[in-house]
Amino acid sequence: MAMLETRNRNQAATPPSAAAPTGRSNTKDTGCPPQYAINGAFLQEIKDSAIEVRDTADTIEHLCQCPPWDMRCLRLLTEAMDRWRDQLAMIFALEETYGYVQLPPRSPLDRLDETESKTAGGGKILGGGKIPGSERLGADGPTPRANAPDELRRQHSTLYLFVSELAEAAEELQFRGYDAEAMQDLVGRIADFCEMLDRHERDELEWIRC
Repeated sequence: MAMLETRNRNQAATPPSAAAPTGRSNTKDTGCPPQYAINGAFLQEIKDSAIEVRDTADTIEHLCQCPPWDMRCLRLLTEAMDRWRDQLAMIFALEETYGYVQLPPRSPLDRLDETESKTAGGGKILGGGKIPGSERLGADGPTPRANAPDELRRQHSTLYLFVSELAEAAEELQFRGYDAEAMQDLVGRIADFCEMLDRHERDELEWIRC
């Protein structure tokens, strides 16, 4: 925990794409993008320590749910969105560095064995771990969600870009002057982002529990 707190104090907010690499990319060696597994203990520790991120999210939720809005509310929302963007960038970078572990490159034979294992085992991945949510998928039987940790890790960039757009939109609206219709649109987009972030967090927690 001390290591994470030290890094949190010293590292400037950085987009997830600029986070320290967790290992050399195997794309050149195998022709496949890097694959990752989740380190549940470290990922949970990072989430448990993200108190300021949750406090800022609560502030934003309160501001968005308390119309009628005005210029003062917009100013507070803009400050909170700027703060949230930087906090999420830090958390995503920490998660990518410590919560996701790059797997060793796989040979073509390994990939063939994995394909056969998925075909025969339904909702199982190589090594016997059940894929979260597989039991809720199609009526014809569970379809494995391949490389789910890889997908979740890539979502950090999408989420960071989304929250950055929202922070910039709030700043632009504040600069132009308060407009009720534009404010309503901004609040709706923030709600969409919160829903996307919540879904991402739930998926990560499912993998932590595996």
